[in-house]
Amino acid sequence: MKTIDAFEKTIARAESLVDLHRSAFPRGRPPASGEHLDILRAAVVLSVSALDSYIHDKIVENVVRVVVHCGKKQSGFPGYLLEALKNRLPIDKALALIYRKRPDQEIQKIIRQHLAERSFQDPGKIASALRYLGLQDLWDPLRRRLRLTSKKKAKEFVVPYVKRRNQIVHEGDVYKSKKYRHKLRAISRPFAQRSVTDIGKFVRALDVIIDRHLDSKFPK
Repeated sequence: MKTIDAFEKTIARAESLVDLHRSAFPRGRPPASGEHLDILRAAVVLSVSALDSYIHDKIVENVVRVVVHCGKKQSGFPGYLLEALKNRLPIDKALALIYRKRPDQEIQKIIRQHLAERSFQDPGKIASALRYLGLQDLWDPLRRRLRLTSKKKAKEFVVPYVKRRNQIVHEGDVYKSKKYRHKLRAISRPFAQRSVTDIGKFVRALDVIIDRHLDSKFPK
């Protein structure tokens, strides 16, 4: 399964959570207890997780293509990728790869392990991650693809949902300030729906940009 197809399956699960809330409370006036809102919180978390997983998988999916192309040319290795391989592939292991049946799988394994403990959700980390594939200029093409008026708006497109995801995951979505300490933050169905919709738009645009970059710089 391609990375973008896996993303679509995950984002559809987030969409189904919003639909579940909508079907349970069609008039938007659910019970006062508030537990139902955790359905919406789950939708936000799952949407951001879909984005993070997409970035990881897209790099691993295409890293061999980049290595093979640059290896044949003996030049053009993206600096981020080269450093990652050098740090995890000493010369003895590099020589041993020549005799492996599937050296491509070994390279993917190395990069997957290298990225395993990293998260790619905020704009700076997303841009840095794509440098493993040699993509340097992300925000202007993304701005144009999303029909936004500035690179700043492209960078901030998913930030509200990432921030809210962090509040849910790391703080239980309760306030930490002295005045409102332990009070649950409000969340609305429109916000959860926007998180699903906007992250979907963001990743689909990103996928087009990455594929065009790869076809241009690292043709098969």
